[in-house]
Parts: sequence; C-alpha cells; structure tokens
Amino acid sequence: MCEAKGWDHCDDKVAGVRNALIIGDSHAIDAYNAFATSFPKDNLSLSDLGGCPPHPHIETIVLAGHPDLPKCQELNRKRFDAAHLRSFDYIVINVYMDWYDEAHLASYLQFLHDNGIRKVIVFGQTYRAHDDVPELVNREGFSRERLMPLLTPPPKDGLVYSTAQKLGYVYLSKVDAMSTNGQFDVFDPREVLFTYDQHHLSLPFSTRLLDKHLPKIESYLTGANAP
Repeated sequence: MCEAKGWDHCDDKVAGVRNALIIGDSHAIDAYNAFATSFPKDNLSLSDLGGCPPHPHIETIVLAGHPDLPKCQELNRKRFDAAHLRSFDYIVINVYMDWYDEAHLASYLQFLHDNGIRKVIVFGQTYRAHDDVPELVNREGFSRERLMPLLTPPPKDGLVYSTAQKLGYVYLSKVDAMSTNGQFDVFDPREVLFTYDQHHLSLPFSTRLLDKHLPKIESYLTGANAP
C-alpha cells in the first residue's frame, strides 16, 4: 500500500513479482485484504476513494455534494489511462453498486478489454443493511433467522457477470465466498459480523473472499494472456 511504499510511489512496480492495481471506492480495501492475504508476494497498488467508482465522466453520475469530486476526477483520469493500466500484470475491481450501476461497471470492463487489458478480476455484490448491522444484533441477537430478513439482497449484476465471461475476465461472487452450505454467513463461528456498518466487510470476511477459488485464480493469473 501507499503507506508502505511512500505516497509519492504508490504505483511503483516491483521487479520479479506480479504487480496488481486494485480499483474501487471505499470497498477497494476489501479486495486488497483478500489479495494481500492470499497472494502476499504480489505487489498491490490501490486506486481507491470513497464514493469514487471508475467512470470517464464521473461528474455526470456522482451524487450531488461529493466532498472530493476534483480528486475523484483526477483518479478516474488515471483509471482510463490505457498505458498506465497496461503496466500492471492484473487489475482487480471492487465497487459498491447503487447510483453506480451494473451498466457503468460493464462498460468499464469493456473499456479495459478494448485497450488490451487481459487479466481482470471483478467482485460481485453482497448483502447490505439500512441500519448498522451491529445495532441490529443488539436488538435481535446473534440469530441468522432474525437477521437475514433485515438485510437487503445484492443488486442485480448479471450484466457484469456476463460481460466478464464474454471478455475472458474472472467474476467472483461475494455471496458464495461468504456462505456455508448455501447459507449466507451473517456472522462467523466466532460471532464476527460480515460487516462492521451497513455494507463494508469486516477484516475476517474480506480475507476469505478468495478462499474457495484460489487454484482457479492462480491458474488464471499465471496463464498466458488471451490474444
């Protein structure tokens, strides 16, 4: 991360290892935690800012009153700099979808492919809540049966999935990663909640995002680039 490499060297590459760029809003850190845990030898750079997903004209879709719009616009200029993007071995995308929707994200995936970016991993969406989940637990207790009806299912991202499939990219389901025997884990056996607020993942849950697909991801990252 930038803290380790120095803020003036955030995107510096490291010779002899895979170099990755993780793109996202405030949820990008979840992807960083997953890859830093599962692939500790890879050099990871973050392109992240709260409320700032990848879009070429972010000012046209961002919610009014964004506190860091100029910074977000500058960040997105780099996210659409094909030469900059091609300097990484692979790109990871993790964003929260709401006003930024599946069409926006699918369009960005198409942009990456059209500009020669061949290794991309994109995360899907997961459950969210209108109240902080710790507060829900205070009221309802550690009961999956009582908590699940209070959660909102993930927004549809079938277009993101199909676009990733078509382009030869990897789509990873967060719901699958955080489920046991087909049931979503609102909390783990230690009673650690999946989110510490309404939708940002707790550290234990973010670090398990890749667990079920490690061989698949390693094979994808080490395989030859698509033509």
